Amino acid sequence: MKSTAEPAMVIPKQFNLSPDQFDRIVPSLPTPPDADKVEVLRIMLDYRCEYTLPNHLHMLEKPSDETIKRLKKASKSLLALNSSIDLLDGEEVQFGIFPLVMERTGSWRRSDIDKVTDEVFQALTLLSAFELSIAQSIKPKAGRPRNDFGYLVVLDLAAIFEWYTETDATRQVDRDNGREIGPFRKFVESAWSEVIEPKRNTLEASFKKWAANKAIEKSKKSHKPSSKLHEASPFVANFFLTVRKR
Repeated sequence: MKSTAEPAMVIPKQFNLSPDQFDRIVPSLPTPPDADKVEVLRIMLDYRCEYTLPNHLHMLEKPSDETIKRLKKASKSLLALNSSIDLLDGEEVQFGIFPLVMERTGSWRRSDIDKVTDEVFQALTLLSAFELSIAQSIKPKAGRPRNDFGYLVVLDLAAIFEWYTETDATRQVDRDNGREIGPFRKFVESAWSEVIEPKRNTLEASFKKWAANKAIEKSKKSHKPSSKLHEASPFVANFFLTVRKR
């Protein structure tokens, strides 16, 4: 029996999210623990359309030799930094950060200091994700699956869903008919239809690739990222770091 060929993804030239489209996406999500999250979600999805999705497309293009050279140099530095950080446990990292924070924040409340410390850890997570992204961008593109863009879309949506609902993004299947179900799938279908592809012709392959990679990562005893695909999206951490700088 021949397998059905995966349909080619037709990617929009521009990514837009109108107020009406946003209003259709929100009901696909569970009620958030914090009502203010709806407004943050609107800003987050606008940011994703303007910056993140175009960047995913750019990253799938083959970089120039000069760019590869610079990226390899940056990757080497980040690997060395990550190796140094990996030698420390959480308490030791905090011990190194705390005196610097105290020096600059004399009269701050403890809650403010904790917030800054959390931001530092978010930055470290982003650096790790950045190094992995570099490693992916300098690999040869021969034979690269056509729906890697779709995979990255689902990966970002998983990060958004987990931030918004404070629950894990998981794959659920109806045992009776084999159809994909569940709150995360409902959100992905809505966001995909409004921004990427109204008929969702290529969603299935991208969603299954995300689910398969997540299952592989969960089964690993090591916490090292997958050698083939990103372990987690840095989108949410990157978004909040960007917003705080403005």
